[in-house]
Amino acid sequence: SRGRREVDASGLVAVVGAAAAVVASIAAVAIVKPTRRASGLMRLEEVRALFRGQVAALREHQVALGTSCLERAPKEWKYSDVVPMLNRQGWLFESPQEIEAVLLEPLRVLEEGPIQSRSDARLFAGLDLAGPITYSSALRLTYPDVDYFNGTIFRPTGVRPVLGDCLTITCEIAHYFDFLDTTEVLAFEESQGYSSLGLRKNIHDPFDLTGRVASLGVLTLTVVKTDENSATFFMHKRSGRFVVGDALYHVVPAGEFTPASISPTEAEADFSIWRNIMREYAEEFLGMPDAQGRGGRPVNYERDEPFTKLDSARVDGSVSIRVFGLALDPLSLKPELLTVAIFKKDAFDDIFGGRLGETDEGVLIERIPFEERSLRRFLEGKETRLGAQACLILAWRNRFELGIC
Repeated sequence: SRGRREVDASGLVAVVGAAAAVVASIAAVAIVKPTRRASGLMRLEEVRALFRGQVAALREHQVALGTSCLERAPKEWKYSDVVPMLNRQGWLFESPQEIEAVLLEPLRVLEEGPIQSRSDARLFAGLDLAGPITYSSALRLTYPDVDYFNGTIFRPTGVRPVLGDCLTITCEIAHYFDFLDTTEVLAFEESQGYSSLGLRKNIHDPFDLTGRVASLGVLTLTVVKTDENSATFFMHKRSGRFVVGDALYHVVPAGEFTPASISPTEAEADFSIWRNIMREYAEEFLGMPDAQGRGGRPVNYERDEPFTKLDSARVDGSVSIRVFGLALDPLSLKPELLTVAIFKKDAFDDIFGGRLGETDEGVLIERIPFEERSLRRFLEGKETRLGAQACLILAWRNRFELGIC
């Protein structure tokens, strides 16, 4: 439908682009069409094993694949070449802004269902005898041990720069599997060869978010000032139990823009970038499961910890949240808000104490000196996500204005 196609066993496509030398070994798509007769076709488990290998190759080479997409992208999709991400005029600020510079339009509820119908997204054949399935279904079938959750997300549908130093973002309620099926699937397609599924070639304007279900990533680089002229920062090594963004270095905290509770009555209370960042701190620094958006108990931001301490620290200036702007991951075309949180040491220790370490999300790398040599080790390696690289680059570029050097 609309030029999209299932890929059969003969559709072997080599990876091309500037990163081809790195990723040429990735197996090409070889998903067979479904049949109830085994003769002449791979058995179901063989096809699933092949798909697992393809996803593993994507995980291993996603930074190189993203770099290849960035180099191949039209010049007009890279208004600023400072960061390794796609961006347009006005999406990245000239200088870091307060978090209030991100203006959220009143939340809307998507009434007509996903932009892309479920049948339209069923591009993966041979994994289920019932017929072609979606990318999210393929992942769940192939990785039954991964706890996938089709939670509510705040899906951005429009981004509008205002007066050069503000961004207005329009969002509506959507669900995570629709994001996997219409946006994250682009990363898988790229790993198998440009437009091997017929998806990416139909996206003429990646900044138009109305034709697919995107999920807004909120990325926060945590910096702790140790004195007037020095600071440290934190990074995160994702655990091996994830399929999306697995086993890479990332800024911390980082997560999807979502409500805290599954209750539809709480969505508007959680529709806040700052509250989302606070919940990610609770989850990724303290391992609090109630902050993950799966529970039925709403977060009481005025009473529960660490939210009350984080709020107080922000009011008295012990923590400052600054925003660099918004950009698209070049591999999946996912929009990501780039931010930095700057803590005074005493406030950070009071809020988090000695409770840091390994959580279900991965391992925190603590108190790295905020120096050019340290940053280069993350920027020059092949295991740091491009969004994380963007945060590091922008923080260093604006270090004097941010008061962290």
